[in-house]
Amino acid sequence: MAKHISKTLIYELTDVALPVFYIIVPEPPEQVSTYPDPGARQIFVTWKSTSYCAATKFTLAVYNQNGQNVIPNTETTVHQATLTNVPTCMRLLVGVRGHNSLGIGRETLEEVAVSGGWKCPTSSTSNSATCTYDHRHELSFL
Repeated sequence: MAKHISKTLIYELTDVALPVFYIIVPEPPEQVSTYPDPGARQIFVTWKSTSYCAATKFTLAVYNQNGQNVIPNTETTVHQATLTNVPTCMRLLVGVRGHNSLGIGRETLEEVAVSGGWKCPTSSTSNSATCTYDHRHELSFL
């Protein structure tokens, strides 16, 4: 008798439509573009976000080749940010991810390098300075 009851319950449960809930965190940002500025040691970053459940903020991170953060994360509510004090003369990965009230989305990574060819005087007695650029310090990904 017990076997018959359990089979009946299983059969009845398979015919019942159970609600399915999806937690929709933001989709990974798309079209991430990086614009390095070697003289200022900064990177201007832009991206698009077309997620069904929109992100209310974004976090940007900069990683070295070992995956370690090299500057503190930056948060913004718009689709662009300027990352400052970035290391020069090395390959970096810029990560962008969206957040909403349901959680944190996956990160999109974009490779970038800030060359270190700019040379400026460290001190000057006048109100102006002349900076020079040495192209031998540029990085190549070839």
